[in-house]
Amino acid sequence: MKLRPSLLSILALMLGISGWGQVEYVMSDLTVSDCSGALVDSGEGQEYSSNENYTFTVQMADVIPILVTFHGSFCLEDGFDFLTIWDGVPDASNLLATYTGTDFLPEDVVSNSGIISFVFTSDNSLNLCGFALGWEGIAPTPIPPNIQPIETFACGATGLEFELLPPVGCSDFWLDSLAILSGPPDAWDLANASLICAGDSATGFFIPLLDTLNGNCAWSFVLPVDVRDACDSLHRFQAVFDASTETCPISGTWAASTPAACIGNCMSIYWMNDGCSDHVTEWTQSGGGTPIALEDLPSGVAAGLIVCVENADTLELELSVVQPATQLDTVFTHTLIPQVIAFSMSNAQPICSTSEDVILLTEPAGGGWSDPVYFADNSWWLNTETAALTATTNGSTPPEITLTYTTIEGCALDTTLGMQYVNAGPDMTTCLGAEPFDLEGTSNLPAEWFGDLATEGLFTPDSMGVFVLTLTSTGCTDTLEIEVIPDAPPIDLGDICQSADWQELPTIDAVGFWTGPGLNNAGFDPEELAAGSSTWYYNLTGCAQLAQATILPINLGVELFSSCPAESAFIPYPNFSPTGGEWSGPGIVNAASGLFDPGVAPEGWGQTLYYLAPNGCEDVVMVNNITTAISATSFETCSEGVEYDLHNNAIGAVPWCGTWTGNWTGASATSVVAGSGSSVGLAVESWCDWDLIPNEINPGLYELIFTANTCSDTLSLQVYPSELNLEPVIACSDADPIALADSDWPLGGIWDGSGVEASTGWLTPGAAETGWQDVTWTAPGGCTDVVAVQVEAWEQAAILNADTLWCFQETQWIPELYPASNCTWTLDGTSPEAIEIAWLDTGYHAMTVAWNGTACASTDSISFYMLSPLSVELTVSDTVICPGQATQGNAEVTGGFPGAVPDWNWSHGGFAISNTVLQTDSSQFLVVTASDGCSDVAQDSVFITALPPPLWELTLGDTLCYGASSSVLFACQTPGYSLWWDGNETSPEYTNEAASTWIETAAAGSPFEWLLTESTHGCSTIGEAVAPAYSPVSAGFSVNPGLECIPWDFLPIQMIDFSQFAVSGWWRARALDGDGGATTVWSIPYSQSESPVWQPDLPGHYEVLLQLENEGGCLSSDSANVCIFAPVNWFLADQFSPNGDGLNDLLLVRSEPLNAFEMRVYNRWGEQVYMANDPVEGWNGNQRNTQAPSGVYAIQLILDFADGTHLETLRHVTLVR
Repeated sequence: MKLRPSLLSILALMLGISGWGQVEYVMSDLTVSDCSGALVDSGEGQEYSSNENYTFTVQMADVIPILVTFHGSFCLEDGFDFLTIWDGVPDASNLLATYTGTDFLPEDVVSNSGIISFVFTSDNSLNLCGFALGWEGIAPTPIPPNIQPIETFACGATGLEFELLPPVGCSDFWLDSLAILSGPPDAWDLANASLICAGDSATGFFIPLLDTLNGNCAWSFVLPVDVRDACDSLHRFQAVFDASTETCPISGTWAASTPAACIGNCMSIYWMNDGCSDHVTEWTQSGGGTPIALEDLPSGVAAGLIVCVENADTLELELSVVQPATQLDTVFTHTLIPQVIAFSMSNAQPICSTSEDVILLTEPAGGGWSDPVYFADNSWWLNTETAALTATTNGSTPPEITLTYTTIEGCALDTTLGMQYVNAGPDMTTCLGAEPFDLEGTSNLPAEWFGDLATEGLFTPDSMGVFVLTLTSTGCTDTLEIEVIPDAPPIDLGDICQSADWQELPTIDAVGFWTGPGLNNAGFDPEELAAGSSTWYYNLTGCAQLAQATILPINLGVELFSSCPAESAFIPYPNFSPTGGEWSGPGIVNAASGLFDPGVAPEGWGQTLYYLAPNGCEDVVMVNNITTAISATSFETCSEGVEYDLHNNAIGAVPWCGTWTGNWTGASATSVVAGSGSSVGLAVESWCDWDLIPNEINPGLYELIFTANTCSDTLSLQVYPSELNLEPVIACSDADPIALADSDWPLGGIWDGSGVEASTGWLTPGAAETGWQDVTWTAPGGCTDVVAVQVEAWEQAAILNADTLWCFQETQWIPELYPASNCTWTLDGTSPEAIEIAWLDTGYHAMTVAWNGTACASTDSISFYMLSPLSVELTVSDTVICPGQATQGNAEVTGGFPGAVPDWNWSHGGFAISNTVLQTDSSQFLVVTASDGCSDVAQDSVFITALPPPLWELTLGDTLCYGASSSVLFACQTPGYSLWWDGNETSPEYTNEAASTWIETAAAGSPFEWLLTESTHGCSTIGEAVAPAYSPVSAGFSVNPGLECIPWDFLPIQMIDFSQFAVSGWWRARALDGDGGATTVWSIPYSQSESPVWQPDLPGHYEVLLQLENEGGCLSSDSANVCIFAPVNWFLADQFSPNGDGLNDLLLVRSEPLNAFEMRVYNRWGEQVYMANDPVEGWNGNQRNTQAPSGVYAIQLILDFADGTHLETLRHVTLVR
């Protein structure tokens, strides 16, 4: 359902609010041009004055209808005070209305002239409340500008300029809202489009392209444009305009799915067109490839081909492309050159595993090989040993290895190499006289040993030296060195204490390895060996070298122990050995037994105790004599917390390796077996690693005791619950505060959430964010839990699209409910799904709406009034009209929206007002449509009969000279018409029932009027014609100089021609004698646009004659009498020097006798510096009694000679100082 846009103004009038929000004027003699305004009498709501006579005129800038509406009270003294309204200037236009009296509200008035005048007069007696009215210009909807490119969209363009016809205001242009409706959106740089303004008018705009245009394409754009109507109101149009180019040749780009054409592989070849025009493609030469279907092509690809490259032959592809939009066609070619990989190497195959690594040469370079090829020194090298071993173990016969070379473009070449593997084994050392032993070389083919061998493959060490043996297999060899050394006696390492550092075994220059007790990296740790003799063996092939040592015992039992300064004296390890030695160090109170007193020893970390055994060995024991303490005073955790290391730095328990107990049930003692054990909430591993297990301890406050070296310290342990176990809370935003949990539980918890008090956990719904949130509870021990809270925002139930006034419409109305869900509604107590508006009775109706949310609820009710339907009645002044005449139509509406000014629409396109004028030459229905902007539109119509125009024919006579009398034949083939010629009714020469004929006269070349009149309906037809005539030839000229008598010095004479339409003629000059005779002294042919010059030979009286003829032989002439004076003599120097030397000091005119003389002197700025009427006086070069400066001066002379010659001239003279 719709409401008129002016509803707010209309409701204001219904409530008696004065004015329309425009300027309010008081009745006076004033002319304004406001498109809308208000006018009140001089009392402005009170009584107006006596003897008023004011004219208030509204004159629009354009001729548009003006609507006048009265509002409020209207009361003028009946019959004595008057308000008249004129359709224009008073007494010179139509009187629209005259109002006097009280207790009525005048109807609306419309002026169609664009000017409306209000005349108010009052007498000298009773004055009343007066009147208040408003006017509004009904400006037609403006026409949006036409947007089009100012030039052809050329190929290679970087942008396009568009022009606006007509221009609009620069501030009414929404270039930042420019959008592309169709065509590639990424072609234009819309963000940098620029407006072109001339003053305040936008004449066009420029849109740059992101890239240079190189292909044909078409786009459609949409641009919001505001256009002002005659009342300066803005109308928003969505202007759609196009841009396209068809000047680019077909072009495109080739692409491929792979960087190169690899032999043995298939690839896709693509052609992508420039621009966005459709293209039809055909592979006319495909190289054996398969075209790709259009639906399988990637986006932006116009044609595709799958090509399989079978060999190194070049493939020539050819694609035919047609662009249907431009009828262009082009053939594109593409050459596909397969990538050929060349491989070579210098070694022959098979390649021996013992040969040097081989360089592999490939072309093109830049690729990479598979293992075991490596890159070094800018070359690819084959690791021959690894390659041969791989070949012999992969099962191929003969042994081969396949290597792959891949180019940087992705093409690959597999190369198979034959390999030969032979390995004589590692070098060896043996002892002289050792048992003979077999040689264990390996080869993939039968091999043979060569060298100092008595038996094939068996070596006998019967002499010392280094022996080189060779294992050979089909030309591939490997060597083995065997050194034979004499059998040496054992190496004596001497006595070594168990407390000594790590001992390195001797280095022996022979191929072998050490074995023996406690061996560690060619050495041993004496502490790990038992006391007594130990032997180590350096193993050779078939024999061994020995090393021997005696390990002396010393065992103190511990390396480190802790003590508490408060505990009693004790022996750290009573079973130390060997006894009989001597202890020393801080805290040792008995050197023989090693008794240690912590109270005597200083407190601290890392103190050293020494023991010197009777066998001379010495060892040390470290002691940490530390008071048992816990640095932390308390510890907080959660009941479901993870296990916690009690020796963490945060606890700070010292010394290391004490015992932990607790005062909660089951934690007073922990049974430890083999270093491990557990009790309720406590666990230990490796005797010393204690962990707290919170999930075994009930929430509460406890003591945690740490005991070490008979001393102890305590720690306060607070175990908090890990979970709240609270149900989700749902509340309405207008609810009272809610406690999420008991205010005294859990202890010390802190709450965090929108609208939640941190210390108490009270939720204030009105202060919380709406929707679901997790309210977090955090205990000091780090325990966290959340409570799900939903605060539903309270909403006022409403029907958003319901108005208080409903207009009659044949449409269905569905309420727009708020909130959009969980709402119900009723109409007059029923619950329909929708309302058929046309079914509602005129009068008041009631609707209700109710919303029931999850936690909130609200209701509302609405009352509205159903208006009666809008109807219209059309009347016309005439139902039958003559040709060229019109009928007036007037429409009146009833019902519909109260006080609304209807929007009118006439079938013939008349102004959008309630009355119209129809002028037509065809019979038709005149249809009027009225709309109040709210109700369904109403229509009415009247059939108008248009009489046909008469059939007539005008035949003109021959072409004559301009102004000659010409005959005209007039015939009318429609009966019942009479002819009026030049304002007089004439009788026909011939007439019958079907036609009439008249013969009339007219001046050739001059227009004449005629009128046909019809007797039945009074129809008339008027016309104008011109009888044919030749060009109106006219001779005319003037003489220059235009003097009564011309001085001889002013010769020659020029005739200034202003003749018209002449094609030929003569100029002549005749000398006149005193007896009326004349002799031709000068004659030349006439030429258009030329003003000839004549130089008389003698002074005297002459007649200059011009005779002309036009294209039809019509004549015209003109003449002028000329008087020429005889020559006279006069002289004026062109320079003078007034320096007082008596020579040339005065500027004088020397001449024949003069009757009158005038000389004026002007300087370079046009200022007069001298004037004289006596030719004898002369100018002495002074200006106002001061010497004039040197320079050029203008001299104006007027000379009247005694013989009657008159001369006016201007000369220039130089003054020299």
